[in-house]
Amino acid sequence: MLLGCLVTALVFPRACESARVRVAVLVPATAGVTGSGETAPVRVWEEAAAAGARELERLRAAYEARPTRVAPSLGALEFAPGAQRDPVRALTARVLHRDASAARASFVIDAGSAAGLHNGLAVVHGDSLVGIVQVVTDDYARVLRVDDTSPQVVLPVVVLARPADGGVPTRRGAGVANGGGTGRIVVSHLAADEAAVGDLVVTGAGRFGIPDGLVVGEIVRVEDDDRDGEWRAEVRPLRDLDRLEAVVVLVRPELPEPIRAAGRAR
Repeated sequence: MLLGCLVTALVFPRACESARVRVAVLVPATAGVTGSGETAPVRVWEEAAAAGARELERLRAAYEARPTRVAPSLGALEFAPGAQRDPVRALTARVLHRDASAARASFVIDAGSAAGLHNGLAVVHGDSLVGIVQVVTDDYARVLRVDDTSPQVVLPVVVLARPADGGVPTRRGAGVANGGGTGRIVVSHLAADEAAVGDLVVTGAGRFGIPDGLVVGEIVRVEDDDRDGEWRAEVRPLRDLDRLEAVVVLVRPELPEPIRAAGRAR
């Protein structure tokens, strides 16, 4: 029972608000006391909570101090106050659970509609897009990873050629990205000269809730298997999607209901 309470307190702190009190009451009869007078399990709980808070603050600070993503001439928005017409708020969240299913690549975060989340919002780590909010409850949300094969993760993207001298990337082409599963993303609808190994893929304009200019990944393979003139590029995310512990949700106002209803009716 003690172990169960400790695990609940560590993994779901909001679902067990009085966990610390319960641990403090239960542990003294069964555990030794540290030199500071605190029980060892309580100290571990506090250190874990403090470490999580520091990571969230570091992620928030890194996002707010971010530089320009790509050259303004590419049409991508800059990381600067007022660069977007709609206000965007960066909300940090912890990753609580990862899907073990081979059919779905997703994770659950500890923020929901009470914090302003709704379906379709971008979830980032640094300047990389790592997922899209899919299902929201009051206090939690499920995020589909960018490598999930669901049609809900289809994105317009831009391919950027990176100069060997490390200069400003230039636009090479545009296509449509969809998850390929197991850490892979596939970009389709490309011409032969619109992608090359080593190119960078970023989000393009055209999907509400997903700012353009977010990094999707790096091209590792280009092919035309069907020999139909339509080339496809295999993209590898720059972030390890299996090891995410904290993320940032880019919160913006939801589309008005009349507009959403009109979209559903088509």
